[in-house]
Amino acid sequence: SSHFGSIVTCDASISSTMPQGARNMRAAMQIAKKRAVTQARAMKVAKPAKKVFNKASKKPAAVPASAMKVRKVVHKAEKKPTKKPAAANGARAASNDMKQQSIDDPASAPAPVQSYSWEGMRLGKMVIVDPDGHTVRNSGFNSGHLIVVGPAPSRSFRFRVVDNSFKWSGGVGMGFTASRPEALALPEYAYNMPLPWIIGNHGNLYVSDKDDNVSKQEVSKRCVTQAKWKAGNVVRVLANDVGRLQVIRNGKACFENEAGIPSDIEVYPVLDISGKTKAVQLLID
Repeated sequence: SSHFGSIVTCDASISSTMPQGARNMRAAMQIAKKRAVTQARAMKVAKPAKKVFNKASKKPAAVPASAMKVRKVVHKAEKKPTKKPAAANGARAASNDMKQQSIDDPASAPAPVQSYSWEGMRLGKMVIVDPDGHTVRNSGFNSGHLIVVGPAPSRSFRFRVVDNSFKWSGGVGMGFTASRPEALALPEYAYNMPLPWIIGNHGNLYVSDKDDNVSKQEVSKRCVTQAKWKAGNVVRVLANDVGRLQVIRNGKACFENEAGIPSDIEVYPVLDISGKTKAVQLLID
């Protein structure tokens, strides 16, 4: 103890002998040292908190599960292509086929469809007209004079088969004539008309040449088989711009022939209701 006391006494004596300026500097250095230690401790404590804060700030906000499902459904709906009805696709394909066919073979291009009314038509003496004014019938005797001639020129007309059940052979004849109906003496059969382009009851083609001579052309029975047509079948007959005679049944071509129908003359629709055909309905486009 006497030794410790001597050391303290010595330290005190040294301090007492130091000039006042040195003592002040020493005190300032001790204070600065204490501040540095305090700041270092504070930084060690603050660093983990800073890291936690940074992690929290970078972490994205949690999205509820229900919202995620809705988001997925919306994305699927946006990306899913709209399906077109099968009917529309079929119509487009048919239109493209017709366009390509016309490009490849201009002669096969269909004639433009015109509106047509049968009001004022010429009738053979054995034709019966129903009260509706559009259904024409065979009177029951297959003896000719069953011709119907349209009242106005047209290169396209339609009719519907109403009854095709007579016990005869052949079926309805159809086509065009260049003879004006008001000045025409109707013959027994349509193919005997002047200036005809007509498919007869048995599928033969009767055409008029440039000298007005009529010739008969044999046509394959597979082309036009009127005797096998069914009630409800809709038939369109056309004379196209390049002189071909065309028959389209239920939307499908069943006959086409280079009949040589001039494109610069007026022609009139003709029907001959004979053979197995009892009745047809004249359609207004």
